[in-house]
Amino acid sequence: MLPIESLSKQDFFEIVENARYKIHNYHPEWTDENYHDPGITMLELLAWLFDMQRYYLDRVTDKNYRRFFDLLGFASPDSALAKTLLKLQPHETLYMPKGFSFKAGDVVFETERDVLIQNTEVKAIIREEDGHPTSLKHVLGNTVSVFPFGEEPKAGTCFYIGLTDPLVKDKAYELYFKIANATFYEGIGIEASKHQMKWSYLKNDLQWDDVDIVRDVTHGMIRSGHVRMKIEEEMGLKGLFSENQSLYWIKIDFLKKGVHPSPEIEDIILNTVAVVNRERLIDYKPFEMNKEKEYKMACDGLYHMSQVVLQKQTEYGSWIDLTEDVYSIDLIDDDSVLKMSFIQEVTGPYRLIFCKDTFMDIIGSGNGLPHQTIEFDLEKAVEESLHIQVGREMSDGTTEWDDYLPTKDFVSSNAEACHFVANRRDSSLHFGTHESGNAPYKGFGNIRLIRFYESHFSKGNVRKGEINKPILSDKRIGDISNSEPAIGGIEPTTVEELKKQIVDEHRMVTRAVTLKDYEILTDNLPSVEFHKVKAIANLTDQNQVSVVIIPKTGEATPQPEYSFLSKVRDYLEPTRIIGTSLEVIMPNYIWLDVYMKINVRDRRSFNIKKLEKKLLERFSINHDGHSIGDDVDETNFYQFLYGYEGVLQIEDLQIQRTGNVGATSFLIMRDCHIDLA
Repeated sequence: MLPIESLSKQDFFEIVENARYKIHNYHPEWTDENYHDPGITMLELLAWLFDMQRYYLDRVTDKNYRRFFDLLGFASPDSALAKTLLKLQPHETLYMPKGFSFKAGDVVFETERDVLIQNTEVKAIIREEDGHPTSLKHVLGNTVSVFPFGEEPKAGTCFYIGLTDPLVKDKAYELYFKIANATFYEGIGIEASKHQMKWSYLKNDLQWDDVDIVRDVTHGMIRSGHVRMKIEEEMGLKGLFSENQSLYWIKIDFLKKGVHPSPEIEDIILNTVAVVNRERLIDYKPFEMNKEKEYKMACDGLYHMSQVVLQKQTEYGSWIDLTEDVYSIDLIDDDSVLKMSFIQEVTGPYRLIFCKDTFMDIIGSGNGLPHQTIEFDLEKAVEESLHIQVGREMSDGTTEWDDYLPTKDFVSSNAEACHFVANRRDSSLHFGTHESGNAPYKGFGNIRLIRFYESHFSKGNVRKGEINKPILSDKRIGDISNSEPAIGGIEPTTVEELKKQIVDEHRMVTRAVTLKDYEILTDNLPSVEFHKVKAIANLTDQNQVSVVIIPKTGEATPQPEYSFLSKVRDYLEPTRIIGTSLEVIMPNYIWLDVYMKINVRDRRSFNIKKLEKKLLERFSINHDGHSIGDDVDETNFYQFLYGYEGVLQIEDLQIQRTGNVGATSFLIMRDCHIDLA
């Protein structure tokens, strides 16, 4: 390690004494060096200034460390918010807007997007394969997974979901699919390899029509998530196959298999909504007008408990608040849509700001000077959500507002850049210098927030069933519960924690450079365990690497299928260096038969079967000391029996193999016979 030089090798008193010693060299006529002399006082003042400058230059602050991390290419992990799913049992159909709030004690969760909640349930689940229907409803939700298209799906297989009530047309609705064993496959190129399916629904005229899939988080049922959909016409009621009850049907046709295994579903859940541990105290929604008098947008959950301000952007990029006499806001379509009406046609960018009644958006006053700092509580702040406006009074008495956005520091900020730095440690906001970042204009109460979220971070990781109450009471919602605990909440990271993380991250292998790297990456494959992994360089082509694997399958000689080898290769492919090639193969198993005759100390008490069992274990796939490519000779047995209790010597040893040992071979002892001499 390089030595760390210190700039502050002298303290204040040493600096003063060294300066006093040099007085006679520069000014021999200066004879009074006592403390009362004004010259000595000036010298002490300069010594103090010199000491302070060297002290600050010698410091490595948190800000410096974060810049060093950026130079190293280390993405410092930010805080993270806890998330989970809520299951609702509504008494009637209702629209739930994005930002609708629920509570678990004093911890607030908000919906991540708007969703339609209906009083319906899944009554039938049927797989139709080659014209033969099979009911699957009795197993779903009972910790048993099913293959909706069969274990080996083929084109033409259909999967039907029967609902007790129809979906509402032209409204987004979500189904949640809980997929079994999905983790391993998330690292493989999803879009290029997912299964191809076609969704349709039974219309009122009993004809099938396409479902509009707005968003498929499951990526073709290869991982858990929501499928967000819309239908354009009314659904029809019909009994299919042997179902006695008439239902409303959704059909999924399997068109083409990807590289992933057949979809395996644990449950299909209706009326779920994704929530995140976040409380929006103030937020805004932008929109554009083009010679229009009306504008409609999806209702925001914050609207129902907020003060509202409408802003218009000027031609210079700043914003002005509009007075309520030029516009009005109404709720329409069962309170799911906000309708804004203007007294005349308007054009240009607008934004609607929602601020909770209990929140004060004004946070300070600009002093017009560089380096202004405002105290602001950032303990629970989601820093990336911070968005500030600074007002300046115009000559006509109106106020125009400029947007200020957060930045890590002012290194890349020019004089016009409207930036600020949020310092969580001392709960303060720092503004620029007029050279590096603009400074706020002078004014009273002219610094305000227009977006600010709070979170409990790790405290948001609440247990199952703790989220059970909406902040705004609504009898239509019915029962609420989170069937899974909220996870993912992480506290903001300190510099000391970042130092440890960067060391750990640089020790992690993410690129395959050496053969050992290939072995480590393969061994770390999620959700898959291996007995043995060996990376081998091709003797004729040094740019080719062969990775030999023995997965844990419970068999004595595992034989991975070609599809499994391909998936492992797909996982390793992005990690290899350009110019190299890669193959993943299984080993060539070679059987080993051993006969030996030994002398023992006590023939009556010696357990031959125990020794034979120990030898079989030693040369099996389960033993850590036995690797792919290892050969076995007499030395291995002499080493094993040396010191074995009761064994005196080996009189005879015979070893037989079923083939020649190579780099990709693996020896397994098939038979071991021991006689006593």
